[in-house]
Amino acid sequence: MGRHTGFLLCLAMLLTVAAGQFGAALTAVAPGATSPHLLEGSDASGLEESASHSAVARSALRVRTIPVAANSLFVITSLDSTGSPHTFHLRSERVDAANGCPAGATIQGQSDSAGGLHESRPVGVSRWTQRKLQRVISTDWDTETASVYDQKSPQKSVDRRFIAPRYGNHGVSDIMVSASLLFEEPSVAIYLDQSLPCEIQAKLRSRQSVLSPGLVSKLALAVAEQLGPIHDLDHDGQLCVLVTELDCQSDTGTVPVLGCVRPSDFMGTGSNEAELTDVVYLDHRLPSGNDLVALLSHELAHASVYCRLRDRVLNQKQSLEIPEWLHEGIAHYVESQFAEETSVFLERREQFHRTPHRFPVCTSPFVSSRSDRRGGSRAAVARFLEFAFRREEPLRDALMEADSVQSLLASCLREDLADLLPAWSLLEAGEIYRTAGRHIPELIVDRPMTHEVLGTAFAVVRSGPYPVKIEVRCADDSEWTALSVAISESAQSTELSVTGSIE
Repeated sequence: MGRHTGFLLCLAMLLTVAAGQFGAALTAVAPGATSPHLLEGSDASGLEESASHSAVARSALRVRTIPVAANSLFVITSLDSTGSPHTFHLRSERVDAANGCPAGATIQGQSDSAGGLHESRPVGVSRWTQRKLQRVISTDWDTETASVYDQKSPQKSVDRRFIAPRYGNHGVSDIMVSASLLFEEPSVAIYLDQSLPCEIQAKLRSRQSVLSPGLVSKLALAVAEQLGPIHDLDHDGQLCVLVTELDCQSDTGTVPVLGCVRPSDFMGTGSNEAELTDVVYLDHRLPSGNDLVALLSHELAHASVYCRLRDRVLNQKQSLEIPEWLHEGIAHYVESQFAEETSVFLERREQFHRTPHRFPVCTSPFVSSRSDRRGGSRAAVARFLEFAFRREEPLRDALMEADSVQSLLASCLREDLADLLPAWSLLEAGEIYRTAGRHIPELIVDRPMTHEVLGTAFAVVRSGPYPVKIEVRCADDSEWTALSVAISESAQSTELSVTGSIE
């Protein structure tokens, strides 16, 4: 019996020593320490290890410890392009400044009230765009008075029926409406829904109406330079615009629906060519000036993209399923070439900057609500594409030649999506600090903090007055990055000088 007791004691001592050695080895390979493979967030499932050791290694992938300088922004970016939620737990520990907190190199950026801290030009109108507008549209362009001299009332009464969409609180429905021709020119006809109240019809029939076929025609030509022409699918010789009541939402907090085009109109739902029609639907509560130019160019961009997708079918190319976020991103990108940021876009940007972790670039209809996808995420994808898009070739070529969404992105973006997202997130965090710093929470030493970040979104926190080491634990094995940005003490409210480091 005594021999057995001695054996058990020896075995216990050996297990204790082995456990200590294994723990030391685990610390050495944990992300944020010495293993570059694990730093990249790679999946550990392919490691040739025992099941128990593999489980420990996979859990190690979820933990990183990053040194962060005092008075810094700390940015966590999810690289999951599915838009799924990921939970991150943060805990900070104060350290001495001499213990390796990074200084980093200065990040060069331009601060601008319209677009913010971006390497590329801010969202809005650049000098190139102004020259383009002058060349393509008019040398004395004035959207407020354009309708006075280029709209033409019809010579005779022309009525037409449309199946018009209605956007309500619970989705979209269709309704048959009768419309009369309002204004026309050779390439564009504007129709007015006759079911609208008489006072609204009288206002829209006025020659002082903000909407004119000339404005639509000129913008359609300008959009075609980037995305290709909008086809005359119903063979009536004109692009049709129907002014109706699109937005029937009673929730005043939602983003209003002021315009739309439908894929079924431009691409059909079957082999019946008679179903096809080239129609842009506008709500009767039309904006004016810059906001009207933005609305029209956005909807015309959608129409042009649908025409390229139809061209692919006619040319017997592989069908291309463009996700909603990219379709909207392209339309916003084109919109930004012809108009400054609108009041609606500024509201979306403010929503995005309040809680950036809720608004991914690559949204999922199964994760993000329709309100969020139409709100802050529109600003996120628009600003990301403005930062990331190539500008060497028109987008129409990429839309026709890509054989998948991945190859479309590869031809449109300057680098891979996963490489661009961290750099963009870092710059966007700097813009949030500059314009809405009150929305950035402060990380308090030894006090845990939890963030749920949707895939391709980011969370930003501010460190306190002391250098810290931040331990980040992710609840799953998805890929993500963590970057810190030191804020210069001399940074003013209109200028942000930053230094950066990578974990």
